[in-house]
Formats: sequence, structure tokens, C-alpha cells
Amino acid sequence: MIRHAVDNARWDVMWVGKGKRIIVKEFDEDLVGAIELYMLVKKAKKPMATLRCCNVGFRPPDKYYDKMVAYNKQGVWWCPYCMELRRFEKCLHAFDDFGDAYAIDPEYRCPMCDITHTDWHVIRYNPVAKRLRDRRGARKRSSKGRKRRGKK
Repeated sequence: MIRHAVDNARWDVMWVGKGKRIIVKEFDEDLVGAIELYMLVKKAKKPMATLRCCNVGFRPPDKYYDKMVAYNKQGVWWCPYCMELRRFEKCLHAFDDFGDAYAIDPEYRCPMCDITHTDWHVIRYNPVAKRLRDRRGARKRSSKGRKRRGKK
């Protein structure tokens, strides 16, 4: 099953270039080519060099998996696409198709691949993300609504 997922996976190599701009080189399903460039980028000591899978989320290694709650409490989450522990950044706004900013509920995003804490794979491997999602979905009933239903 894992072999099939990796066979259909799309790969990117990412790193931070001059001016803190994220540079992305896409490799589609060519994992060997992506690994070769990733090794060159790592050897050149480019900041935040990352081999990222675009469409498949990966489980953290066992050495991290058991300690994930402790990492999450420190603000460090497992990014299943970058396959690394990352400090997700809090984001209070988003941009529409025209580039205009608008307010949203607070989101946490991976600084490299920009995936949010509401993604299924992020929730699956980060217990704090699951709690945030569950808390966000819970709605309080107003006291007026209860009184209205009781008066009938």
C-alpha cells in the first residue's frame, strides 16, 4: 500500500532563497530527480531545504510519534507533507483571488508548504490540531433559543 502511494506521489524541492523568498522546483512523480536536487541543496547549506510530497501525507518517525503531544504543546507540529517537525505560524487573515485581505478564524500554517492545521493529515498526526478543530466546530447555544423552545 505504501509503495503504491509513493508511486503516485508528486514531489517538490523547496528552500529559502535571497530575500526570504521560497524557491520551489517541481518534479511530478520523479522521486529520484527530486532526491538528487534535495541532496545538492542540502550540501550547499541552503536554509530550510525541504523534500516535500504534494499529495501524500506521511506519518512521523516512531521517535517523534510517542512525544507528539509534548512537541505540540511547545508549538512544534509534524508537517506530513514536508516530513519534518515545524513551528507552524499563526495566521489571522487570508487573501481572496484579487489579493485583498480578509479576516478569518485563527489558522496555523506550515512556514514552508503553507498547509493549515485543518488538513486531515495534519489533524491525524498532531493531537493539538484535532483539539483546535473540535473546539472551532463547537457552537454555544444562546439562552434565548432555549427559552423560546420551552415557552410553547
